[in-house]
Amino acid sequence: MSAAEEHLVGLLSHSALLRFRTNSARLVQFLQTDPFVRHHLPNVQYISDVVQWEDSAHWQQSPVYEIHFVETTAGPIAEFDWTHRCLYVTGLLGRDFEELTLVFNAVQFFARMYQELGLFSIHCGGVVCGTNAVLILGGAAAGKSVVTARLCSEFNASYLNDERALVSRQNDGTIAWVGGNTVLTLRPDVLNYFGLDHLGIKFRNVTHDSIATHKFSFESRVTQIGALPIRHIVFVRLTNGISQFRRHHLDSALYDLFAILSEDIHGLYGPFLRAGYAMPSLDDEVIRSQRLAIATTLGNSPINIWQCEGTSQEVCEMILRGCSG
Repeated sequence: MSAAEEHLVGLLSHSALLRFRTNSARLVQFLQTDPFVRHHLPNVQYISDVVQWEDSAHWQQSPVYEIHFVETTAGPIAEFDWTHRCLYVTGLLGRDFEELTLVFNAVQFFARMYQELGLFSIHCGGVVCGTNAVLILGGAAAGKSVVTARLCSEFNASYLNDERALVSRQNDGTIAWVGGNTVLTLRPDVLNYFGLDHLGIKFRNVTHDSIATHKFSFESRVTQIGALPIRHIVFVRLTNGISQFRRHHLDSALYDLFAILSEDIHGLYGPFLRAGYAMPSLDDEVIRSQRLAIATTLGNSPINIWQCEGTSQEVCEMILRGCSG
């Protein structure tokens, strides 16, 4: 592409930078405004002038990946260059590639960069109870977002995140929540249960700004700044059966924590639709050792790790009882 056609913009999340070099104004608009980006990346900022930002002293400490996307009728082609930490993509948005899929690759790149900075990305919900963070973990469709939204809208908890939290070891050896996604996303059936009025106290509706039409997006009205000690990690599963709230067996907890810490960096989100391509794993032995260390630290720390099953009402009440105990 010519220099006149090229846009060089970036996404910055907790000192990690992902550059986008592209001729696609549509992609730039998406990165700048769409709440889908803020749903998947903790405290993300759009950087319109990457060159000026990279000239600052702050740049010296920051890991960087790049997605080089050329929109053209030729292709589709997608290749990853490990040496230059760059994904080269050629094709048409909406035909060969989707903006959402590029964000999934961005999640994977950021997961690697976070760990280079000593941060660890966890797929979970998060709320504040008292002065502590509570992380809400579970498998696909376990009810993480439902429980998070209900704790905030009906039980007066403060929102931290519902998709992705960043945790870090502090100078005193404790593990703390240090960041999270600012946009809550709910399925239509869940939204019908809550109603917009209930959510409106804590969240602002930004659904109309997103191209992700299969879910509804709400931006938190209050963003938590600074580190919060993690007091509880709750593995939830919504059921219609008898409620249970019991301590998670340590070996099982460590396995689950390690798996959740590993999910992004293993190339979970490839292949691109219609591109005949899958992202390689960004994993290596050093990163695996760091993840195991943080999972072990979480398991052996004063953090309470629970399994919690029941209806969403029961689970919320059990979490609050556990936090007050």
